[in-house]
Amino acid sequence: MPVPPSELPILEALVNLRNRLTALKKDRTEYIRAHDVMAIYGQVIEQVDKLNAVRNPEEGENKPEVSPSSTIGVEGEDDVTPHSTPKTHTAQTSAPLPPLSLPGAALSAVDPSSSSSSSPLASSSKSLSPAMESLVISPHSPSSQPHNLAPNGSVSIAESKSHPASPLLQPKAETEEPIVKYTSVKEKDALDGQEVEESKDKKPKKTLNRVDTTLNDVFQLLSLFFLTIGKSRESPAIYCQLMTMKRLLDHLNESGIYTSSDLQPFVARVKEFKEMIRRDRRDKLHPEGLIRLLTHKLDICDEELKSLLDSLSVLDVELVPLHQRLIQIRRKLAAIAAKLRPAKSEIEGLWAELKEIDSQRIDGKFMNPDSSTIPDGQAILAGLLEENFEICQDISARQEDVAPPLQPIYDRLQDLRAQLERLVLTHRWTLRETDLFNFQVSLSEIDGMRVDGKFVDSEGNKPEGQLVLLYLLRRCYGLCYRLVSSSEPVSEELMPINNKLSTVKRCLIEVAKYGGVSSLRELYPYQMALSQIDDLRVDGKFLGRDGSVPEGQAILTAELGECYEIISMLREELEAEERKEEMESKEEENEE
Repeated sequence: MPVPPSELPILEALVNLRNRLTALKKDRTEYIRAHDVMAIYGQVIEQVDKLNAVRNPEEGENKPEVSPSSTIGVEGEDDVTPHSTPKTHTAQTSAPLPPLSLPGAALSAVDPSSSSSSSPLASSSKSLSPAMESLVISPHSPSSQPHNLAPNGSVSIAESKSHPASPLLQPKAETEEPIVKYTSVKEKDALDGQEVEESKDKKPKKTLNRVDTTLNDVFQLLSLFFLTIGKSRESPAIYCQLMTMKRLLDHLNESGIYTSSDLQPFVARVKEFKEMIRRDRRDKLHPEGLIRLLTHKLDICDEELKSLLDSLSVLDVELVPLHQRLIQIRRKLAAIAAKLRPAKSEIEGLWAELKEIDSQRIDGKFMNPDSSTIPDGQAILAGLLEENFEICQDISARQEDVAPPLQPIYDRLQDLRAQLERLVLTHRWTLRETDLFNFQVSLSEIDGMRVDGKFVDSEGNKPEGQLVLLYLLRRCYGLCYRLVSSSEPVSEELMPINNKLSTVKRCLIEVAKYGGVSSLRELYPYQMALSQIDDLRVDGKFLGRDGSVPEGQAILTAELGECYEIISMLREELEAEERKEEMESKEEENEE
């Protein structure tokens, strides 16, 4: 969709802000400081406020109605991917209130009373401003095109006009055709059209332009910057984590390869996010419009998570161990399939295990071992069993890892996985959270190449090697989520001190675990290291190079105190041992 003239200044400002964030991300000569990030954050919020005013001028006139293009339905998707099935978007309206203020910026808000719907998802979706709504339904498709920079580093409006968005920035969802709710879809080539049974409710499809995708990029970068400066307990840091979580849940739902224990970490994480958003809303740390956007995204993840848990509720308790065993076999097969030349012995062992499970069926049913009843959940186990047999057969019969048309995607995913696995091992010393943006962009581009969940060649065929590519893609998403969620609330500037304290603490714990020390001299290296760290504090604070107070003071102070406590405990144990030996020696002298 072309950018309207009224939005071109906003696009220019957003592109410049994205370039500033990218330059700040690449600069390794200096640590990223909070005041630099917060300054850009304020400017981004200011552009969002301007975009709201342009797209919804009624807010400025304090009118109760909003245009259809500035509303979103309760069934709105968080991410629209080329292989997803469209859903109906029901228009919602709400009465706007004056925007909440932020230093130098503002986000529009709506009347809280308008969110009294019975559905939490509906309550959050109705109240989104137009600019924020565009982030909810737009895919993560950052521009891969180079920009022509002016001498001052800005991007001209003319450049924005002359360079249309790439296919990744202009997905098929940007057509003017109305969205229909599909009730049945017959398998047919998407290029020839799909035969669908349309519902009666129709609504013009929300269109996206380059402003929306650029704004999405900026918010993703800002979210990673919040993690880098140690503000991982604030709402903006949730944005990138929610997008990665949504991708993972989509793939779990698509594959069906998950157990209840796999979903529990997501359940715990969603609870943490809800508490963070609730706290920030109570303390008014961030604009209400941003809080509502994050709440809406969180509700979408929560609903999909509940749907995955409900799908497992039909499984009888007696069949849960067998289900977990089949899931483990399925994952082992996927890992074997991703190897360059898997050994036949690995496949033969799993094949024998599958045959042993299959032999437990009676007339095609898994029976209750304690009775002759047929437990619920037969279809789930039968489907997993048949799928595992098919994968074993495919791996044994294949001549190559992937078909030649898919080889570039395979090589790219292998390289991404290798880089992410190295970061998992060394992230405490080498990872800057903003580096993950490049991985997210690459994975999003690869994921967007799928058609109906499959990778296709230039002729629309689906070559062999789908399992390998999907395994690598999901593995990369999992590693990304692991790195993002493991970010500590410590600023990058204080991370070297934090790493040193963590190392000293682990060493002291190991020393205490294996019997303590034999002399005070053994404690000197640890005491010297802690003394050097303690001398870095000024008035009890660890300061940055510019004299600011970075995030993470409480964590560093607590770790320093724990290290001193362990040293004190080891010293007391040593003194007690020495007194005991002295008393024993005196008793021996008295006996003599």
